[in-house]
Amino acid sequence: MIKSNTSGFKQLEQSAKEIDGENSVPFPELFPQKFMMKYTQFNSIETMLDESPFKIETTEDFSLIDDNKWDEYIRKVTQFDSWEQMQEAAAKEWTIKKLGL
Repeated sequence: MIKSNTSGFKQLEQSAKEIDGENSVPFPELFPQKFMMKYTQFNSIETMLDESPFKIETTEDFSLIDDNKWDEYIRKVTQFDSWEQMQEAAAKEWTIKKLGL
């Protein structure tokens, strides 16, 4: 006979409901130190942005960077081929953490 831990399932279900849909996650939370040290040359997302060849002081500054040039920078300083790939990996790890898995 297999016993199930229904309280664990209920917690997982509650966690899933909390993150369902679109989420606005601050960069430091999406790209924690552990993630940055594992996949990049930097200890923090802030350092990666500061040391980039681009002037990034505001969200608008960041949005004005040419996507191809930003991807080129990402390829040089991370294990990812693109910014999109880096974000997807971070979102996956963030989701797993939020679900408590």
